[in-house]
Amino acid sequence: MILKPNPANETIDIDFELIENGETSVYLSNSNGEIVKTLINGSLEKGKHSKVLNTKDLTSGTYFITLQTSTIKKSEKIEIVK
Repeated sequence: MILKPNPANETIDIDFELIENGETSVYLSNSNGEIVKTLINGSLEKGKHSKVLNTKDLTSGTYFITLQTSTIKKSEKIEIVK
């Protein structure tokens, strides 16, 4: 999973690749582990995917973007700077 830019101000580009078809979740959580936004929650086909996260309504701080499927769970730290 690639997040750019980091730190971010208005938007974050999220690029990831799935090696198999299946249920996929991508979500943003705060430093307390609370889910702030769900970006993807559904079935995706294998291959490359992209999503843009608008951060205008978020406060400055540390967040985590998590990609979860039936076989993996990967989180990346992102900084929001206003």
